[in-house]
Amino acid sequence: MSRSAAIYGLCVALLLPVLCVAQLNTLFSFNVSDGEGPQGVTLASGGLLFGSTALGGKWGHGAVYSLTPPASATGAWSESLLYSFPGYRGDGADPLGTVVVGSAAAGRMVVFGLTYYKHRVGDGTVFSLTAPASPGGAWTEELLHTFSVTPGDCSSPSELVMGAGGVLYGIGFSGGAHSGGAVFSLTPPTSTGGKWTETLIYSFGSAAGDGGDPTGLVMDGTGVLYGSTFGGGTANLGTVFSLKPPAAPGGVWQEAVLYSFQGSNDGSIAANVSLGSGGVLYGTTAADGASGNGTAFSLTPPASPGGAWTESVLYQFPPSATFGYGSVVPLVVGKNGVLYGGTFGANSGSSLFSLTPPAVPAGSWTENTLYSFTGLVGPWVTGLVRGPHGLLYGTTTPGGAGGYGTVFSFKP
Repeated sequence: MSRSAAIYGLCVALLLPVLCVAQLNTLFSFNVSDGEGPQGVTLASGGLLFGSTALGGKWGHGAVYSLTPPASATGAWSESLLYSFPGYRGDGADPLGTVVVGSAAAGRMVVFGLTYYKHRVGDGTVFSLTAPASPGGAWTEELLHTFSVTPGDCSSPSELVMGAGGVLYGIGFSGGAHSGGAVFSLTPPTSTGGKWTETLIYSFGSAAGDGGDPTGLVMDGTGVLYGSTFGGGTANLGTVFSLKPPAAPGGVWQEAVLYSFQGSNDGSIAANVSLGSGGVLYGTTAADGASGNGTAFSLTPPASPGGAWTESVLYQFPPSATFGYGSVVPLVVGKNGVLYGGTFGANSGSSLFSLTPPAVPAGSWTENTLYSFTGLVGPWVTGLVRGPHGLLYGTTTPGGAGGYGTVFSFKP
């Protein structure tokens, strides 16, 4: 699946309902004016959910919203439209990826995010939204950085994480020193009113076998970044990589290709990675594999430094019209190592699924379809995150009462 197809699928809204059962609860259905095409949610303190939509909002170019849980078990969630993007020549358009939640002075909440466009050419921006000083006030939007399509900078950002000291790290699908995309950092200013500083910490395509067109990004507790790429690698079918921070400030980040996908059995177009216990990485591919619909995989770190990571195919996504194609959202690691994920729409549906690890070494992982979204083209699961007590929160597009996407909760 091409990058353009993935983005198109995340942004298009069709007038189709999401059918619910007792375990799946639709918390909110978008109606265009408050957003269209939600891109996943982030869980914050107090049970608040924050997210962005690729389209919709006041001007139709995307929005950032919050969802507040009800005061009683039978109450309804309350949605607030925090900001609508004015368009391509303003502070960005078409947000992509999940938002990151931090804090500012006096404990005021700050939401950070990305837009895919700035001037219709995929350069993109990084923005922040700061909570009002008093309840009921307006959130304050600030444009932290605008990417350039000129050689040397990255563009088309699609993922963001926060590290120590409030430094933001992200990926640009395009650009970089070698035109294969890049990983960047944004360092907050040292004084109030100062500018954020962008640094390209790695550009893909510097050598044969390197990845290209990065997609996913996560950070472990030591500051090491892990991610995936749609292209590059020894077979040009995608990779999983790591970036180790320098020992001293200003030093060079050390990149390593942990695995190159070969396509026939292990899949291609690596869409994301997640961190599990013991430093094991879990992820999915969006194509190829035994059935052609992608795979779920793990990468186990070596027993000694410098050794090779061990890749294992955990599951081959089936050629099923109701299950959906492969997954493009990060797997959620749950209790006892159970993995949860969602597929994107096939001819008649998509699904939420779980993968349970084997009871004995070298045994098979067990797939269980938890919920099936149905329709002429099933809603895509565009985001999934684990909440308290094992509850899952996620987003779909399309779906909902008007067909413009939903936020849901699911109790496995």
